[in-house]
Amino acid sequence: MDLQGKAMRMLGKFEDPTVQEDMDRKFVITFYLSDDTISIFEPPQQNSGIIGGKFLERSQMMNPTTGENYVPFDLDVGVCVELNKYRFRILDCDEFTRKYIASKGEYLRSQLYKVSLNGIMKDLQKRNEEAKEALRAAFRIMDEDRSGNITHMEFLQTLKHLHYDIDIEDAEPLLAWFDPEWKGYISYAEFCDAIVRSPKFPEFQKRFLAEKEREQTGSRTSNR
Repeated sequence: MDLQGKAMRMLGKFEDPTVQEDMDRKFVITFYLSDDTISIFEPPQQNSGIIGGKFLERSQMMNPTTGENYVPFDLDVGVCVELNKYRFRILDCDEFTRKYIASKGEYLRSQLYKVSLNGIMKDLQKRNEEAKEALRAAFRIMDEDRSGNITHMEFLQTLKHLHYDIDIEDAEPLLAWFDPEWKGYISYAEFCDAIVRSPKFPEFQKRFLAEKEREQTGSRTSNR
């Protein structure tokens, strides 16, 4: 659902046209990230006799090179792809597609999940209510030694596995919420409890940041 409406768009042409009229034909190849389907549209060209329109219906297509359905990174500028027995050379792509491929998908992830700490807590609460097993699985993946605890760094990595884009310097209020005693690690019980208490997090964050500001102001004053 997060990927709904997100698509890569590329400009292509026939790799090996058999007649002169096909030499200059251009096609818009669209790869839909939500379900790995592909459609092809041919724009109309003035003074060419080509009226354009839908060339291939949207569907999943197999990559004959891999024997699997095409995935986003099979399609890049300069490559030749075979789509439903037609061979296309990809000539260009839009800016979104360029950034998505160059970042191996991280560009889209950061666009989708760059949210505030309050937003993260709300979403974690929603995930906890709808799919507790998914959260438990994410916790267990990070708890490699099966100690029942994860470190602060492992916790932040867990959030990245859940597709939240968060920088460590911005995460201190969140870490303090999950680890009130600042032990340096979070137990599974604390993890769950912090999510259940998430409606109180916005007020906690305000107090935490205000206290930190007072400490920094006091430190600057004493240094003078």
